[in-house]
Amino acid sequence: MLRYLKSITSFRKGLNSPLGFKMNFKAYLLRAEIDFEFFEKKETHTAEAAAKSLGVPLSKIVKSIVFVDENKLPLLAIVRGDQHVSRKKLQQVFNLKKAKIASQKIAEHTTGYPTGGIPPIGHRNPLRTVIDPLVLENEFIWAGGGTRKKMVKLNTADILRLSKALVKSISVNHDESDYTKK
Repeated sequence: MLRYLKSITSFRKGLNSPLGFKMNFKAYLLRAEIDFEFFEKKETHTAEAAAKSLGVPLSKIVKSIVFVDENKLPLLAIVRGDQHVSRKKLQQVFNLKKAKIASQKIAEHTTGYPTGGIPPIGHRNPLRTVIDPLVLENEFIWAGGGTRKKMVKLNTADILRLSKALVKSISVNHDESDYTKK
């Protein structure tokens, strides 16, 4: 808990300063000693475009979405590409009054990676993280590889172990009413 509080303090202090350094996602994965595979692609900003570029079903892509709570503290939601994050469910998981998608600046500062390339693990600051159980139905998934031009194939068990995420239902189908774009 103390490590988390110290990182939040540095997070708040650093918001007005430049990133200072880029995260090296490949180095993180090598240090973690897990299997991974990178795929170079044209720059994409959506899960749909990434799935098309890879030639895989949208359900094999995961989205790592940074939110902020009512105190402007960040948290990470991980869902399959064919799902949206239910803010209502997310708020219930963390007992929050409010949760909204973080600005690009906050998301990039918090994780060390650009939006559209944020991986589910290996962030600059420790994050409260929740992973939807539908993600874990796949043994392997494709996620942001640290840039908008790179995807990474990871084992979902490794993601769960390294992120120390809660496993809770936070997703809704694209056609349901309570999702992240509202």
